[in-house]
Amino acid sequence: MTLDLVLRNGHFGDGRAIDLGIADGVIAAIEPVLAGDAETLDLGGALITAGLVETHIHLDKSRILDRCTPPPVGVRDYMQRVADVKPTFTVEDVYNRARAILHIQRR
Repeated sequence: MTLDLVLRNGHFGDGRAIDLGIADGVIAAIEPVLAGDAETLDLGGALITAGLVETHIHLDKSRILDRCTPPPVGVRDYMQRVADVKPTFTVEDVYNRARAILHIQRR
């Protein structure tokens, strides 16, 4: 298989380095180390995630435990707890919290 691009040294959240091989604009290989002479880009240990079009990532609701504490064991009022603090969200606030999640400290 001929790769056009190899994204090196990323991870899927477990910290283990992984390479992704891209061919014709599609992920064609995922290996700890991909061989070949394709153009490479070192991700520097960055998190590899699905496209941020996945609606269940909820970056707008990240990093709000200081405003919306987890409920007691057995209580399932998560949506109400978030709804109660959602009016405090601003565009800048959501942007900063989402950015902080996407730029987490690398191992």
